[in-house]
Amino acid sequence: MSRPLVAILACAALEASGIALIFPTLPNLLRVIAGTDNVSALYGTLLALHALTQFVVTPVLVASTPYEWTAIP
Repeated sequence: MSRPLVAILACAALEASGIALIFPTLPNLLRVIAGTDNVSALYGTLLALHALTQFVVTPVLVASTPYEWTAIP
């Protein structure tokens, strides 16, 4: 298996494990922190921020990838 593929799979696995650990427990954590039972708007905001962060950071990550690892001839 090539090094770039290992790096891509490691990033994907790290992201998936973070989502699998945090997202199910986040509503209960928000209830404790916010002190209210109505956390749906806050939960939705955090999910949207996560998506926005992925959208912004991905081009930066691609731009910082070494040229040898890219598929550009």
